[in-house]
Amino acid sequence: MGEDPQYTGECLCGAVKLKIYGDPKWVGHCHCPSCQKVSGTGFASYAGFDKARVSEIIGPLKTYKSAATVKRTYCGECGCPVSFEGEAWPNETHIHLSILDKAAELHPIGDAHIKTRMPWVHLEDGLIKFADFPRGID
Repeated sequence: MGEDPQYTGECLCGAVKLKIYGDPKWVGHCHCPSCQKVSGTGFASYAGFDKARVSEIIGPLKTYKSAATVKRTYCGECGCPVSFEGEAWPNETHIHLSILDKAAELHPIGDAHIKTRMPWVHLEDGLIKFADFPRGID
């Protein structure tokens, strides 16, 4: 793209690397059962980026359709989750926050799908709460 990426990252083993040329549209946690399973814990944390700005993801990426309208990617070597894309957000790529090098600089704005959160996850964090996943957050 000719410019320096705002964000870079890699999977656990380093085989999948990514570059993102823009700031996230939003950052948040998802407590839906699918995100619980893919993260192996009570929720997954994502940064939602304009799809056109996530221009470089290289490495042994595998794809899994976790629902009819949802595509998840992960490293084919170590299994580390990389991204989530859904028809409800056609112009966004949601990157798992933990693989970004500057993840500590990104601050979540809310918790989605709290109606299915694990009872041992405490939400006294002051973030916005959504019963489902809001569409069109900009």
